[in-house]
Amino acid sequence: MRTIKIALALIMILNLFAPALCFSQMQLLEQPQNLDEAKQIGQKALEVGQKEIPGIIERTWQNEVLPVWQKMFDWVKTHLWGNWLKNWLQNIWNTALRILKIEVEQRTPAVKEDFQKEKQQIKEEAPQVGKSFWEKFKELIK
Repeated sequence: MRTIKIALALIMILNLFAPALCFSQMQLLEQPQNLDEAKQIGQKALEVGQKEIPGIIERTWQNEVLPVWQKMFDWVKTHLWGNWLKNWLQNIWNTALRILKIEVEQRTPAVKEDFQKEKQQIKEEAPQVGKSFWEKFKELIK
């Protein structure tokens, strides 16, 4: 038990010093001495950026963004749509169809009767409309 405590204490101490050792190895960027050096650094950064940024964006899109969106879509498709939303919308649709079917069945005789009345009325008025049109046409020609 005592050896486990000592080992854990050593591991914790090493974990505290490991980042410090890494940072002491790094060389920090130096500040440019004049404007020409700053201009050269800026131009070099722009050239590298123009060449590499499209590839970086494409790789980021392909490797990080699309997989996340695909996982979200798959989850919504299987969990929300497949288990719950699809059944709920199907029930609403079936209820609406039942209501509409009942309404259509109730109104069908009245619509047929109105259609027959309109048909008879058009048959009676059509000869009069045709005559008046022909008479108007004759008047235009004269």
